[in-house]
Amino acid sequence: LVKTREDLQAAWDYGCSGSRGDIRELIIEEFIHFDSEITLLTVTQKNGPTLFCPPIGHIQKGGDYRESFQPAPIRPDHLAEAQDMAAKVTAALTGAGIWGVEFFLSNENGVYFWGNDAYYDFDQAREQVIKMVKAVKEVLVQNQIKTMEKDFT
Repeated sequence: LVKTREDLQAAWDYGCSGSRGDIRELIIEEFIHFDSEITLLTVTQKNGPTLFCPPIGHIQKGGDYRESFQPAPIRPDHLAEAQDMAAKVTAALTGAGIWGVEFFLSNENGVYFWGNDAYYDFDQAREQVIKMVKAVKEVLVQNQIKTMEKDFT
């Protein structure tokens, strides 16, 4: 973490010492204070409006992902801002599909876009989506059977 100009050389040396290969490049990110993190699944269509699923919240502890939940309770103005950003980003990327657009939310500073994790182009990945839906359906059916078995034992 670089806080002053004097920290730069030590941070550069540390970052390069663990790199692979002979390329000496680093990704530098700004430290952002945020209160929560969400994914906004965004559906773009060939002939229709951009659609949004309810936001998915994420919990991290000690810098490690722990769980996700939906819907994430967020302020209406944060949701509107995230949807506006997601629509602009996915429109620029083009294609019809499902996009996982990631945001940090700050009660003090608003919404920060931080990435686009997932994209499934319906034209190119139709079979994968069908397989995924079938797999999820099978898991749901098995979970329902287990629940019913518990009710009758």
